[in-house]
Amino acid sequence: MNKITTQADYDQRYPNVPIERWTNNVVDAVLSIGNREHHVANWFREDRPAWENPNEAVNILMDDCVFELFLQDCDYSLTEQQRRSGHLLMQELNLFLETTPKFLDSAETFSHPQWLIVQSSANNFVSRFTKS
Repeated sequence: MNKITTQADYDQRYPNVPIERWTNNVVDAVLSIGNREHHVANWFREDRPAWENPNEAVNILMDDCVFELFLQDCDYSLTEQQRRSGHLLMQELNLFLETTPKFLDSAETFSHPQWLIVQSSANNFVSRFTKS
């Protein structure tokens, strides 16, 4: 497949997915990963909904939002800072996933040193999309 280098290339490959929607979905998913207060309030509740856990947070970003493909196919639309922070987040998340079980426990994930790095990278990524 050819590399996407222009908006026209993107529109041809993804005619039904506006880049703004994909970008917003990715940023929202990354924001969820970086939000420790949300994790404290929701991952540890006895009556928490089934989707409130680290597995779902990671799955939304990696599977639903296809983060790796986003970084590849939307590269042309990203600033250098967005691009670098996105690739760093992907790297840190992969390091975390390589050292943890397939099913992530909320308490273990929350206190895992690499998860803290992932969250910091996530917040850095989100900040690159926030207008001042």
